[in-house]
Amino acid sequence: MPCLTKQQATYVERSATDWKHVCVAGELLASLNRATGVGLHSLAIAQPGPPGYVCANAAGARVALDVDAVICKEAAEDDSLERVLHAGALAAHLARLLAEKDGNAYQGGPYSEVVAVLVIDEPTLRLEQAVFELASVAFGPYRQLTSVYLLLPYDSSTMSRPAVPVQLRR
Repeated sequence: MPCLTKQQATYVERSATDWKHVCVAGELLASLNRATGVGLHSLAIAQPGPPGYVCANAAGARVALDVDAVICKEAAEDDSLERVLHAGALAAHLARLLAEKDGNAYQGGPYSEVVAVLVIDEPTLRLEQAVFELASVAFGPYRQLTSVYLLLPYDSSTMSRPAVPVQLRR
């Protein structure tokens, strides 16, 4: 078997990494579509970014898709099985993260929408808790973000991630 040159090996490694990212983002997009019916499709990695991904909405218009992880510092530092996401912590963290996202210089536009998808893998966070905590909070106003969704941990009963639309002030 012939050896790959360094340039070929870098390309193969990058292609494999890109494929993993697209697969993961595709699963997140499928969960988002199932939970909300937004109808985003035709996912591709945006290069250069941000955004991380570009897709199309139901009308076929280009959409910037900015996917990021939500990591609550306090919950992450608690290594017990009984860790708890404290009331108000989620909203406060989202406010900081969304302000940062709205400040991004999104490349490759124009985009008809800029959608932030925030993924949280905090196992103690339940859909009801997220909905309750975010129900009375509106974030923004923002210059660029047009919609935001919080994707919760994978639910094996639905084989998907529940999604919570995040309210934005206009």
